Amino acid sequence: ADSGLTFADVILTVRYFLQSEPNSYPIILLIENHCSLRYQEKMASDIQDILVNRGLLYHSFNDSPFPSPEQLIGKVIIKSKRAESLHDTSVVLNDDFDDEL
Repeated sequence: ADSGLTFADVILTVRYFLQSEPNSYPIILLIENHCSLRYQEKMASDIQDILVNRGLLYHSFNDSPFPSPEQLIGKVIIKSKRAESLHDTSVVLNDDFDDEL
């Protein structure tokens, strides 16, 4: 059964929380992604529109030391594994969320 909860809904909820509680410690989202490349692009677009464009996403640069929680107040941290490489022959076997497009 479809719960009706989309990835964008979850990201929006995080944004609404941070807007109502701007002095909260950082929210860490651990994303285990088993979606197709098409849906991963949609997820990245949602993150960009909902979090990045409002300055809510923490970006690390060049393996710099991780800031303290106090320095990250009001921010979102996304932890996710990146694919080492994508090949034209890649096939997604478990594609749970593409129906949300």
